[in-house]
Amino acid sequence: MASLREIRRHMTAVESLRHMTDAMKRVAAARTRKCRNRLEEIRPYCQGLERVMSLLTLRHGLQHPLLQPRAIVKDVVILVGSDRGLCGAYNLDMVKGFSALDHPPPAISRQIIVCGAKLGALLKKANVGVGKIFPLPKMASVEETSPLAKELAAGYLDDSYQRVMIVRMHEAKGGGRQVRSQVLLPATPPTVASLAHLSPEIEPSSLQLFAHLVPRYFLSELRVAFLEAMILEEEARAMAMQAATTNAEELGHTLARSYRRVRQERITRELLELVAASSAHG
Repeated sequence: MASLREIRRHMTAVESLRHMTDAMKRVAAARTRKCRNRLEEIRPYCQGLERVMSLLTLRHGLQHPLLQPRAIVKDVVILVGSDRGLCGAYNLDMVKGFSALDHPPPAISRQIIVCGAKLGALLKKANVGVGKIFPLPKMASVEETSPLAKELAAGYLDDSYQRVMIVRMHEAKGGGRQVRSQVLLPATPPTVASLAHLSPEIEPSSLQLFAHLVPRYFLSELRVAFLEAMILEEEARAMAMQAATTNAEELGHTLARSYRRVRQERITRELLELVAASSAHG
């Protein structure tokens, strides 16, 4: 049986762990709010961009190479995971979800780009051929996301590949997380039929404006995808830290009961020894 000193030492360690996991849960919750706020900040810009592109398409039938589908010989898949651990089964679920998705026939070659060092390490252990591993953008800003967006757009324009997809965590309708894929290139901006009657005067020309907006639309789609994945990652981390905090609390209660039981047994034993010694001298 453990001594009182050992139990006290164990109780102190468990209490320190509880404080640490509780603090990490609060940090993850704060990061979740920060990412959500950032996503809400850029949504009006994305919606406005979609409306202008829809208007130009409806009124002038404009097209752009980034919007035109092609026969697929090679595609690129971006897998979004995490750079840091302590987020439960988030990265493992990404690996399982990606394996469960429909994969192209052998005639189509595939390049995999991973955003997130932890996910990249898991994929390599699972013998998944990973092309490049990039760090996950911290806040999916324009400066952080632009290099990847430009590289992907350039490869699509020179026909190095004919499709770009992103695979990431989505929020399921009934709650929880689900791995899903989304085609980024060719880009498919939504059509807003209510704008068809508008005929604004545009300066510079509609064609110049459209060519200017399409790459920015692709960049905005990439930023939104990163931010939504980051929100779910931080939520998973907060849940994992909450579970760890709860486990530490339960272990602390168990240790406290063990401490009281051992202490009571020690007191009882000492009293019996005193009584026995008193009887012997009597």
